[in-house]
Amino acid sequence: MEEKGRKINNYELAPVKVNSGGSGGGEQEEVVEVRNYSFNENVNMKKKLRSTEKEPFEIIESNGGTQLVLSTGTYDLLKFASKKYFSYNSLNYKYLCKPANDRKSNGVELCYKVADEKNHLYMFNMYHTTSSCLINGRNVAHFFDIDLPNILQIMKTDNQTNNKSISEINECMKQQILSYLERKNPERPSPKISVAHRVDEPHTLL
Repeated sequence: MEEKGRKINNYELAPVKVNSGGSGGGEQEEVVEVRNYSFNENVNMKKKLRSTEKEPFEIIESNGGTQLVLSTGTYDLLKFASKKYFSYNSLNYKYLCKPANDRKSNGVELCYKVADEKNHLYMFNMYHTTSSCLINGRNVAHFFDIDLPNILQIMKTDNQTNNKSISEINECMKQQILSYLERKNPERPSPKISVAHRVDEPHTLL
């Protein structure tokens, strides 16, 4: 691979080292996708603030695959639990974790490409700026029937260990975002948040 990388559509490819996962383990030289934009931090934080109002977990079918729309707190829990789950050496299939950054090296996306010994199973795409995911590929059912329940169990265990509910984590993140926006825009009033959705407790979500 050329060190300079290649530009494809709206992103560039640059060599990085990532964990290939599965029984093979170890680090391999793969590529990180560099999006052809730099996101505005204020706009991004306002998106995350709006996401704190969402239902914790919603599944939407679309032409491009199956979408998960999450609250900010649920998304962060899912992100860390997914990383932990796919890092387990006991999984009987392999995955490739490919990140995507903006031009300022801010992480904006993460894609897990999952396959067994013979076939590609699915791609699990995580979009950090919108707190949403997209699952597509030949065997999306594998994600929902096998992998997602295990990931949710990790989330539940982590919540119990930290003695925090999803609603408490989401509220904490909301306050942190509001504090950030107030520091960055001291002369502007913080966006007003209307509580429009009920946030489920972990035992009802997981």
